[in-house]
Amino acid sequence: MAPASKRDQNPTGGIQKCQSAEPRSYAACVTSIIYGIKANISSGFFDGRQFPSLEPYYIDNLNCDQPPNFKLTLSKTYIKGISGFQVVQVIPNYSPYVLKLNLPKLMVSGLYDLNTQISVIPLTGKGNFIVDLNNTQAEIRVQFLKDPQGLLKIGTVETRIKFGPSKFKLTGLFGGDKAANKLGNDVINLNPGFILDRVRPRISQHVSDTLYKIHVAIFQGLKYEDVFPST
Repeated sequence: MAPASKRDQNPTGGIQKCQSAEPRSYAACVTSIIYGIKANISSGFFDGRQFPSLEPYYIDNLNCDQPPNFKLTLSKTYIKGISGFQVVQVIPNYSPYVLKLNLPKLMVSGLYDLNTQISVIPLTGKGNFIVDLNNTQAEIRVQFLKDPQGLLKIGTVETRIKFGPSKFKLTGLFGGDKAANKLGNDVINLNPGFILDRVRPRISQHVSDTLYKIHVAIFQGLKYEDVFPST
């Protein structure tokens, strides 16, 4: 017989209910809960339930083709460092709740296929890439709903990402010519936002879809009143 999960012994599955609806106390309570299950969220396992892990975060394939003269495909992409997130602010609205995070250091690596132009310089190539990101900001908005039976349901999840200082290292630019490859990396790193701003919508949507799955797994079967304080 499998050992009893926390949910068998506690209706909230080990997630502490924030008793106070006072904004400052509620925000502090939510922050404490998040840090308390941080390792579970990162590993993709909580209370006998599995969901996509955040460490490392994996994106199998991501296609970016907007604006028309920009074409980038990322594949087999890993993002390391998400487990080091810091809670900056919890805005105490119950639906949606708003969570602001800082991610001090992220390393993104994988394969790329790029065809675009920066100013008058054409940039083409395919190969491996590494991007170091510092102090990435993320704002997560989650809509909690209550169904007719009083069960907690997850509505929409929206993620907004703001990239901080970054550095790209791509191999295979211009067919792999060493001098041309260095020039291409230098051009990108003079204006890394040229690429980051174009991939941001796709990455944000991918993260939102993943966070939706995580929230559904963690809160499945719980009653609304077991999680949120009475107002």
